[in-house]
Amino acid sequence: MSDSLDTDVLIIGAGFAGRAAADRLGVDDCLVLDRGETMDPSAAALEYASHRPRYAHVLDLSPTVEAERRALQSSLLGNSVELPLTAMSCNVYSYMQGGISNWWGGYASRLSDATYTMDGVIAWPIGTNTLNPYLIEAERALRVHGDPRLIGRGYVGTMPGHEIWSDLLGALLPSAHATPEAKNLTRGGETGMGLCVGIGHCAICANDAKARPDTCFAPRRLFSRTRVHEIIFEGTRAVSVLAETDGETFEIGFERLIVAAGGLENVALLRRSALPSDVSRDLIGRFYQDHTACELLVEMPFEMPWLAVGAEAHVEIPELSGYFHGIEVKTVLLTVPIDEEHAHILLCSQNAPTDVKGVHRMLARTARFYLQMEIPPEWDLRLRTKGERAFIDGLPYLANMGYLDLLVQSVIRMLRDRGLETRQILPHYRDVFGGHHYSGTTPMSRTALAVVDENLRLIGTDNVFISGASVIPRCGGAGPTLTLTALGLRLGDYLANSRGHALPTASTTVS
Repeated sequence: MSDSLDTDVLIIGAGFAGRAAADRLGVDDCLVLDRGETMDPSAAALEYASHRPRYAHVLDLSPTVEAERRALQSSLLGNSVELPLTAMSCNVYSYMQGGISNWWGGYASRLSDATYTMDGVIAWPIGTNTLNPYLIEAERALRVHGDPRLIGRGYVGTMPGHEIWSDLLGALLPSAHATPEAKNLTRGGETGMGLCVGIGHCAICANDAKARPDTCFAPRRLFSRTRVHEIIFEGTRAVSVLAETDGETFEIGFERLIVAAGGLENVALLRRSALPSDVSRDLIGRFYQDHTACELLVEMPFEMPWLAVGAEAHVEIPELSGYFHGIEVKTVLLTVPIDEEHAHILLCSQNAPTDVKGVHRMLARTARFYLQMEIPPEWDLRLRTKGERAFIDGLPYLANMGYLDLLVQSVIRMLRDRGLETRQILPHYRDVFGGHHYSGTTPMSRTALAVVDENLRLIGTDNVFISGASVIPRCGGAGPTLTLTALGLRLGDYLANSRGHALPTASTTVS
């Protein structure tokens, strides 16, 4: 490869984290590498539809995961996704350009304030005051629409139908609000995104109306189909990477490096490289975090206005969320009706109605409360890698599953205190875990177990920065996408304005 490709800032990974950082840098100041091929959203949606079978059972998520995997399966040699990562994991993975940033549902919730202040083996070294300006910018970049009652947000529009649910639930759950969704609801064409037409399969959107890196950020020099094998160091300074494309191996030099290839790839690449001695190799790949879930079928005192909200949004319930037994749960009331598998479970339950009117009343008033529960860093799930393969050591999850049982019972008691009875518990967490978040594997932290500092510099190196979900010390019950995008913007400002010196305050870099 010619010297002309040497660059000031080399970015590995074209997902939200990498592209957000690149967005703050000049077009001529950075080069982005990604191992995946360019994604065709329409073709992926058709492929998904052709492979998705019906559920064999309401708790059996594997058919959907397999259909998603086929839809976003790369044809490139070496990019084949081998699942599962562990017997308990229902995670998915993609080597399409932008990776897992293409493979999300668009739910763009912020982390709770309690998550930023939570103590633990690893803990946030920065707070909401530092990150908030970048969260606002991230919400704008991802075209997030949400509930206007949430003040201080960067929402570009209002979620249609939000008031229907807040008015209905106001007496029981006054803080309930529509979920923020990174989907284009108000404009088409000039945004580069399609227009959301309602509820569908948002993980692979046929209209390409959900935020993806390619539609949210301006173009930069980007080479896809390029795999980085190793980072080359001279002392504590990284000077180049050894990469490969179409069978050709070459070296690219740089002044500064951002590794933003995802929670699995970041770990695998660092472990393949001869790192400086002061890098804490033994901490890389520890504290893996993700989410697991439970669904509660709850009898409500009124009929539910199913589908009366846009963009497959749902309703967050702060009154039923928070930390229990050291684990955060974010409880969401789903705005879609129960399906026939749920109905079958209810009709076979004790005290189920037997008359047609009673059955209709039960089905119309049965709400689905979805508990998204964190796998906390204290459980110390670890990534094992072999070359470019990654595995999740799931034994600590099994050992701590009883705490999830206690958490679920805590939420059920809170529902009962509000006069709401749980008719059925669907314990997904006992069968599988995973939201393909891959967080916490190279964390920043205010404790001694940090892999990167608060500016995302790999501790023990002069010029290597890590970005993405892997640096997030704790996600709590929220997904990481909005937060990692904000961190990417912040890192881009750091590199653009300081060239490695003190980070400018957000107030001087964000209007």
